[in-house]
Amino acid sequence: MNDNVTIMDAKTLKELQAGMSERINGRAKELGLVNDKSEPVTDGVMDIDEYLKSSPRIMWVLKEPWDDIDENGIPCGGGWDMSEVFEKDDAWKNRTWQPIIYASYGITNRCLWKDMDWIRDDTRMANVLKKIAYINVSKMPGYTKSDGEKIRSAYSNWRDVLLEQIKMYEPQIIIFGYTFELFKNDLMGMDTEPIYREDGVIHVYEKDGAKLLDVYHPNQRIISRELYIDSIIKQCL
Repeated sequence: MNDNVTIMDAKTLKELQAGMSERINGRAKELGLVNDKSEPVTDGVMDIDEYLKSSPRIMWVLKEPWDDIDENGIPCGGGWDMSEVFEKDDAWKNRTWQPIIYASYGITNRCLWKDMDWIRDDTRMANVLKKIAYINVSKMPGYTKSDGEKIRSAYSNWRDVLLEQIKMYEPQIIIFGYTFELFKNDLMGMDTEPIYREDGVIHVYEKDGAKLLDVYHPNQRIISRELYIDSIIKQCL
């Protein structure tokens, strides 16, 4: 992680991402997580060329990918990549992704909540999803509220993969959506104090030139959406 121009070219990163997807699928099989009803959901960056051009390069780290349940109430079972969803024209309708769009758009366009259009009025804002890195702690599809113990177990299963993903994408901003506690010891050490804190809103750390933001999950309903989004943007301007 650094705040300089990336030393990696798009071709190399595309090859590394493809290899990581294979690794995720292989690991899931090793762990016995794959069956006729469940496969991994791979993640990373949809448009690597645009990601590498971005300043700053942004990564979001969430808990687990949510999959659909069909009309018969049967889980669809994963087996897809996050980029397939980000490519859909109605991706902006997802309540979890809306704050991610607003915050990422604000960072890249250097504007706050009050200066932005509503996504429904300018759905092109959702294109920012295509040029951020987006990874989940669990690589298996979820269908119910994320259970803390389940996510801690997932971190144990995927720890080396997750740390390698962070290293591989060289993000300059990493936004942890209620996941930072899992990573803190590995990335910072548990006793490390934030360089900025607004308790109940955001804690900010620095590592190797990158900013690490510890915030609520984007689908939170604890603080206002405006405060949530602006607290992130202001730390990145």
